[in-house]
Amino acid sequence: MRIRVRNSRVEYVYRQMTPAQQQSVIQLWLEGGVLDKATALSRVKEVSTLIYDQQEQLVGVSTIYAGDFTVPNNPYFFFRMYIKPTARGSYPLMEKVTKVNYANLKKYCADQAHGLVIELENKKLDKLGTETSYVHKRGYTYYGKSVRGLQLWYVRFDDPKGIYVGL
Repeated sequence: MRIRVRNSRVEYVYRQMTPAQQQSVIQLWLEGGVLDKATALSRVKEVSTLIYDQQEQLVGVSTIYAGDFTVPNNPYFFFRMYIKPTARGSYPLMEKVTKVNYANLKKYCADQAHGLVIELENKKLDKLGTETSYVHKRGYTYYGKSVRGLQLWYVRFDDPKGIYVGL
């Protein structure tokens, strides 16, 4: 699945990446100083979305992994996104990437988890607090803080809200 968003192209690749795409992702992470090589090699299998700029250069990725949320035997997909600093700043792009992941996971993997969890690493949004309308309008429910001290927000597959209604 390929989608255009402004000057970017988003491609959903969960469990379908080519070896060349995997190498590009690892290179993106290593050049950005995001992950060490061993972590990059193990995490590349979690890549769900590739983000390309106008020149068709890889500038970002999202990853998902299944894990228990709040209590044992309560699986959710945990969502992460990395965009090169020079390509950041497009909230429509981040929203579209999140929606593409939610829609595809709900359609193809809803039997494996109850929904999507985001650990909010964006310090600008974190400063707005837990009652920010930006996050609520998009359909997330605030859960609390992660072990890293970051805000956790979730949306269920059986109770979509905000941007997820109708997906």
